[in-house]
Amino acid sequence: MLAQTLKVSKKHASLISLVSLTCLSFAFAFTLLRNQVSRNSVISEAVCQQIVKEDAAVTLSQISQLQGKEGVEKASIRQALGSPYCILPKTSIRSGVITEREAYQTDDKGRLIIAYESDRYLGYGLEPGQTGSGFWPFSTSETFRPNLKQIDIKEIWENHSGQKIAGHPVVGGLGDISLEYRGNIVAPLGGEVEGNFVLATETSLVKNPSNCVLYSTPQQPGYLVKLCGLKERNSGDIKAGEAIGKTDGLLHLSLLTFRRSSSERPQWIYVSPSTQLIASVLSEN
Repeated sequence: MLAQTLKVSKKHASLISLVSLTCLSFAFAFTLLRNQVSRNSVISEAVCQQIVKEDAAVTLSQISQLQGKEGVEKASIRQALGSPYCILPKTSIRSGVITEREAYQTDDKGRLIIAYESDRYLGYGLEPGQTGSGFWPFSTSETFRPNLKQIDIKEIWENHSGQKIAGHPVVGGLGDISLEYRGNIVAPLGGEVEGNFVLATETSLVKNPSNCVLYSTPQQPGYLVKLCGLKERNSGDIKAGEAIGKTDGLLHLSLLTFRRSSSERPQWIYVSPSTQLIASVLSEN
């Protein structure tokens, strides 16, 4: 009787072990499948125009090689990073110029976006992995990110929108597009809004007027949008379609792009914004 009981127990133990092993196998396969789905979904949100290399991914070490490379040929960046996962839609940010973008997956399942203009490297943006927070998951000491507290700019005109002369507000100036508009100003893409900053040249500092903000997005690397005339402002991380602020009749918009040359320190300069960019911040669009 005891021998029979032991025999049945061994049979049950074998059956339990088999079931446990099967469950573990299914769990392992599910985890792999879930990770693969997560990997693909990071890029699919970008609405790729063309898939180039499905397993394209970059490391933090590779990204750090991009520092100081603004203006180099596209081939040089491709050599450092390899082929991208995909080509993103072309866009118009600066008037008369088409910006091309390519996407890579980072090793933390985030997204690296590289921008080119006229086959020259413009800059990059980083979007977070699924476990990241904010739009810039890496330390600013390790990777380039615009310092939105102080903008080193090549030139600031003495009279500009946002300031007052003899108590009268200046409603436009060089580098600004002034638009009659009353209503919400929205973020066309997920990004960041900074309402407390200083424009700095080699000889002067200009504190940000209380009705101005800087808007940036990783999906448009190398550019900052300055928006003035806002009576209500929201700052911090912002999602596409959310309100940046609200105007009471006039919107003043200017576009800055990052430039680096061998003879000058890296600086932001004013350039003419495209009609597409201006329209994209108006809530009615």
